[in-house]
Amino acid sequence: MRRFVVALAVVALASGSLIAAEIRGTLKKIEPSRNRIVVTVNDQDRTIETAPKLEVYTMVTVGRRRRASTQLQQTTEGLTALQPGMFVTVKTQDRDGVETVTEIREDSATTGSSGRRSRRR
Repeated sequence: MRRFVVALAVVALASGSLIAAEIRGTLKKIEPSRNRIVVTVNDQDRTIETAPKLEVYTMVTVGRRRRASTQLQQTTEGLTALQPGMFVTVKTQDRDGVETVTEIREDSATTGSSGRRSRRR
């Protein structure tokens, strides 16, 4: 019975470190050399460390003219593909007591179209 209780406690402690959080905000500062970013959420700045194998997804226009569409694609450029002022969704994990970014996605809600509105007649 003791072994079962100890094993259950170990599993509970280990699973606590695997919980991921999702943060939505605006990129304020990107520091690729220090592996960290600053995200503004509700008028407060949060400095977050980035993981060595960071997945970065940006919006890319695919197609031409009327058939063009935008979609998320993973970039190989890492943090250099990001720009301050982008609205992003950041996924984090708690690793050894430090909040670490594992994935950054450009949010499509702020990506505008060509600025034209279609009218139906």
